[in-house]
Amino acid sequence: MSVAVVDAGGHLQCAARGDGGNLGGIDIAAGKARAAVSFRCSSRQIADALAGNPQATASVLSVLAARLVLLPGAVPLLSVDGEIIGAVGAAGASPDQDEEIVATAATIR
Repeated sequence: MSVAVVDAGGHLQCAARGDGGNLGGIDIAAGKARAAVSFRCSSRQIADALAGNPQATASVLSVLAARLVLLPGAVPLLSVDGEIIGAVGAAGASPDQDEEIVATAATIR
């Protein structure tokens, strides 16, 4: 399992990869988190919105493919005022499990 936190500009602030985790896990987790910050919603919402629209998916990927991962497993982090201050992403389990991990992480204060 890997987890990454990015700031509101999509810059990696911290990351961790568990023992035996995929070597690309941090990059995938950070890419999911950047997607959540960029689109100002969970990466699940992004994936669902693009699911039936291959042209939109191709357009987004052609511009942002090196920076964003459009898979479930990231949520924005909000300030007490409700502003997006960053995002947390996870990779290494199923999309549902990744999403459960970040949802829990986002509620810790």
